[in-house]
Amino acid sequence: MNDLQKRVDALLPGGDVASKRNRLMKLRKLATTNRTDALQRELNDAVARYAAGEDVDTTQIAIRLRDARNEQQAAQELWVAADSHDHEIRGQAEAIQQSSTLPALALIRSELDALVVHVRELDLVLGDVNNASAAIRAGVADHWRQLEEADEAYGRIRSAQLSVYARIAGVDEVNAQALMLHMGLHSDALVTSADFRAARIASAQMSPTTYDSERGWVEWLRSGPAPVVERRTNGTWLAPNRYRYLRALCALTKPWVPDWPVLEAASHAAGLASAPTNGSGDTRPLTAGRDEYARTTGTDLHLTDTEG
Repeated sequence: MNDLQKRVDALLPGGDVASKRNRLMKLRKLATTNRTDALQRELNDAVARYAAGEDVDTTQIAIRLRDARNEQQAAQELWVAADSHDHEIRGQAEAIQQSSTLPALALIRSELDALVVHVRELDLVLGDVNNASAAIRAGVADHWRQLEEADEAYGRIRSAQLSVYARIAGVDEVNAQALMLHMGLHSDALVTSADFRAARIASAQMSPTTYDSERGWVEWLRSGPAPVVERRTNGTWLAPNRYRYLRALCALTKPWVPDWPVLEAASHAAGLASAPTNGSGDTRPLTAGRDEYARTTGTDLHLTDTEG
């Protein structure tokens, strides 16, 4: 465990709220599993076959169906108990988030802010240098070594960020990582990420343009500079050239470590701001999503009154 993770963990309480909630979800899944439909069809078929003269033990099938119904009822009772306990755990999670998530994320945020400043300085010195050999030839080998160290530090920062989301936000780690990669790396992802850029172009191609408002929205979807952050590879936030990615992220975007509710709100708004028109001419919800994104992330989208 690295030093940053130890300091973050020291700010978090004992116990794992996310783990408790995920275990409760398993009980909920038991209640939603249908145990009777297949047996009912089997019983109906058996009765028909018996009536046709086949020697079928319909009683045993009926007993199995009765037992399945009893099990289904028990599972539904279990759902009620699990839901009640989950309500209590959600309350604990909210209290924990107020008392512990904010300090932990504040620590991570300060580490990221310092790293971004450092990488921006290195980026200016390194210029077109993009590998260790070129750095040696250009006499900036020490700066390249610092960039490599910064890359390792960046990975530790993002891992710590994910650990807070996974432990405190009441979500499993897979969902936390997906949302973090989607929106939790840089606040201006809507206009700098290749992922969002691709989504907006696809939405523009899907959008009906019967009305002026729809044409205006498609213009917005197609607007903006080419993405400055490369598309992710294999589900991670590091592109094939990790050093180029880190330099672009720090020099050309606004890296952030948002609180979980802010991250969820930004992701929702970004989805609306990347959505196609529906042919009704009413683009107000889409525009509202874009405005909410700008407000939530503090990002200047350089919008005009005629866009969208």
